[in-house]
Amino acid sequence: MSPIDRGKKQATKISEIMDLEHPCDQCEYVGGNYTSLYQHKKRAHENDPVTCDICDFRTVDTSSLKRHRQTIHEGVKYPCDQCEHKASDKGNLARHKQTKHENVKYPCDLCEYSATRPSYLKRHIMIRHEGLRHPCERDECDFSGISTAALQDHMRSVHEGTRYNCEQCDFSAVTKSGVRQHIKRVHEGVTYPCDKCDYEATQASSLKIHKENKHEGRRYPCDDCDYCATEPSSLKRHMKTKHGVI
Repeated sequence: MSPIDRGKKQATKISEIMDLEHPCDQCEYVGGNYTSLYQHKKRAHENDPVTCDICDFRTVDTSSLKRHRQTIHEGVKYPCDQCEHKASDKGNLARHKQTKHENVKYPCDLCEYSATRPSYLKRHIMIRHEGLRHPCERDECDFSGISTAALQDHMRSVHEGTRYNCEQCDFSAVTKSGVRQHIKRVHEGVTYPCDKCDYEATQASSLKIHKENKHEGRRYPCDDCDYCATEPSSLKRHMKTKHGVI
């Protein structure tokens, strides 16, 4: 195969992946087409937030509120029939089976990166190979986010000085979710114990990372060198210090 034909084949494969899913640039939603993505943005990011009547959870998406009530307050779970994993919805269960039991991967044609979802591969290509960034437009600020949500957080915390205060102590955070996590951890003593060892996390996301690292051997490889991190935060720190990616 000539270099030209090989290049055309790579371009075709990448374009097929890029058309598979349409991720939202403000959250983790992934649409199957542009119409569903447009409808999601109208519904989720342009509506007034709704609040759970049982706890302080807030969202702009009514479907997210329904899912929150089912998983957090009603204990609705979707167990995997091949392991002890329990998913919050049918879509997450299907993705779990694909990545953990069927070893489904989506390799990048331009480097060694391999994603577990088409949307992750699409984001990887846009960020690493197409240089997609959302730069801060303030004078003398070099910040560049990989999503509009990251840029908005940066603007609020750095340039607008927005802080959210805890009503029970002097703690403050740059996001409302940071305050909610603080209240659960410090004032309510909420913990998330691992069912495979004595580890107890203060956040559900920390417990998930612990299980993936310690019990499943998951690693987070750098796209630009041979570095491999054990935690997403370590990879993010590495990308910032070694490759200048903010």
